[in-house]
Amino acid sequence: MPQTSGSCSAFSGANGLLQALIDFCCADAGPGRDWTLKLDQNSKGSDGITDAFPEDNLREVILKNTGLSGNEQILIGIREWKYVAGNAWGWDLNGYLDVPSSWAGNKNDTGFTSYDSTWKHWASGTTSGLPILQLFDSTMYYWIYSTKERIVVIVKVGSSYFACYLGLGYRLGSPSEYPFPLLVAGSWFGNRSYQAGGYGPVRPIAGSFFVVSPGNLFRTGSTPRVIPMQGDSDNRAIDVAPNGKGLLLPCYVLADGDLLMSLQGVYAPRMLSMQSEDLYEAAEGDFRIFQQAAETYNYSFMAVQEETEETTTTEDATTTTEEETTTTEEETTTSGE
Repeated sequence: MPQTSGSCSAFSGANGLLQALIDFCCADAGPGRDWTLKLDQNSKGSDGITDAFPEDNLREVILKNTGLSGNEQILIGIREWKYVAGNAWGWDLNGYLDVPSSWAGNKNDTGFTSYDSTWKHWASGTTSGLPILQLFDSTMYYWIYSTKERIVVIVKVGSSYFACYLGLGYRLGSPSEYPFPLLVAGSWFGNRSYQAGGYGPVRPIAGSFFVVSPGNLFRTGSTPRVIPMQGDSDNRAIDVAPNGKGLLLPCYVLADGDLLMSLQGVYAPRMLSMQSEDLYEAAEGDFRIFQQAAETYNYSFMAVQEETEETTTTEDATTTTEEETTTTEEETTTSGE
């Protein structure tokens, strides 16, 4: 699984997070780094035509990959926005089922279509709009994990960590039963002030999450969720396995009572002692631990699978590129304390 980590000194522009993602994922450097840009333009307003930030040149992109088969259309969208008065900077996150003859903007009717005015995701009591990744217009540290089917981004803003998942999961069924297991999950629907309330590795909050069902319908709101989450199990009973090692549990996506998919390379750690950025070694590989926002509850951490061979270090980022790997969806035992 190709991965990179580093820091960016600004929210947008040449030194911004989005440019770092494009430089890595669209480098044409093998599986996972072979995403292509289908759209690259200034972020548009609600009409899909007018620049939303004419003085800042904020950017929106749509990326495509062909998947493991080489014949799929995996389409994900990212749109930069800001609302300085609300202390809010971020990405809108999107996903699509097909490519139209022309892109009117990242608010396109072939994808999830609830783009609101830029800051509406932040407004008190508002849960409409797309999932977002919370950012800040200052130095941020990032981890990017990419395969031919999905991209995971974790960002450290101050002392808090925010994550997004864009792309396919492992379908629970055959391709004919479930053609397009697409998941778009963000950290919240608001700004950096919204950091309270733990639910699990991916927040199942209205506005932060949507999934494509086996019938190719977009499901959003609080109906889809990722398990395990808060209240799903007695965390104390599974903190430590009989061999004294911690556990990594697969993350599954539920919607309307249906078990749809598991996340690729993302697990729910259950350990007595966890800190963000810790690296845990397991027989299946290495896993990097991250907390959700500023929370330190047992159920508020996620573990992302890493590869550690053939590492190239540059001044600003460390990049690892591997052959495409597949992790089984069974319970994994780690060697963390």
